[in-house]
Amino acid sequence: MDTHPRSVLFVRLSALGDVARSLPVLDAARRSWPRAKIGWVVEERCAGLLRGHPQLDQLVVLPRKELSQALRRFDFARVAWLLRGCARELGLGCDGSPYELAIDLQGNLRSGLVAAASRAPCRVAFAPPWGREGGWRMATRLVAPPAGVEHEAERALALLAACGACVADSRAHVPLEPVRLAAMDAALAQLDARDPIVLHPGVSRFGALKAWPAVRWSALAVRLSTRGPVLVSFGPGEEELARCVVEASGVASVRLAPACDAVETLAALLSRARAVVAADTGPLHLAAALDRPVVGLHGAKDPRRFGPSSASGRVRALAAEAWCAPCERRRCPATTCMQALDEERVEAALLELLAAAAPSSG
Repeated sequence: MDTHPRSVLFVRLSALGDVARSLPVLDAARRSWPRAKIGWVVEERCAGLLRGHPQLDQLVVLPRKELSQALRRFDFARVAWLLRGCARELGLGCDGSPYELAIDLQGNLRSGLVAAASRAPCRVAFAPPWGREGGWRMATRLVAPPAGVEHEAERALALLAACGACVADSRAHVPLEPVRLAAMDAALAQLDARDPIVLHPGVSRFGALKAWPAVRWSALAVRLSTRGPVLVSFGPGEEELARCVVEASGVASVRLAPACDAVETLAALLSRARAVVAADTGPLHLAAALDRPVVGLHGAKDPRRFGPSSASGRVRALAAEAWCAPCERRRCPATTCMQALDEERVEAALLELLAAAAPSSG
């Protein structure tokens, strides 16, 4: 393969945290191949992380719901139709010709199908067992992560390095819309909550085993309220949880964060945060991509692989001290691992980060 491709396509469809962790590949690709056309295929719910990205030439948004439904029904005609539409859009993005290089950062069946639909003559993916669901069968070249490379962000960069890119000192860039930033600044001023500490207690339904008890979030909010305003943020369907955390705290300086109706609005909020605490969810990794000081709460998932990462290293990944952690389960009736994390430990980690980030007085 030519080590200076004229066009490069990244396939990382979901989820929000995974896309955020993968953003440094754009920096590495753009610096390694400054004249190459760079594209990315992503699902609609994560597209806000990439719209208007200064290092990206083309963004193709794949309809996840339709594709997933077609795959579950074994409706391969519908799958083919959706992928052909994706392929047509990709061809138009590169002067009517396919991308030369497609890099499958996700490594599952859906991403493998999309990479194949791109018609790129060189399609690079993770070899099994890092590649899953047979998606790797659609690649023309398989790569295993180097020994000792565990973190998902480092693995993504290793896949790019195998294609000849220089990945040293790569960092994430998150596009921020001036209009949304101005609106967020106005909302924070109205709340008298400039430079807030943001707590995000919600997790997705898919990641329910990552949830930290609401009573712990409230206790943490009380402890941190002496340090300045504390805002409790929420995503779709999480407002009631956030409201319960705020009300249980009983402290006036602990408030609901402004509602975030889109990923771009959430990015605007987190970019204004003095620090962020969250479980292993999309907002945690988005805050790290924005290079905010973050504390991640990890139970079942191994923080050595899934912990937050940032250019400055202002992150702390707190692992549960439970006999069963980490594990690979997606569902678990027990709450042992997250219960093993206490608010005193979380507060201490956050205060350490804030002290390190504070300007010296000398």
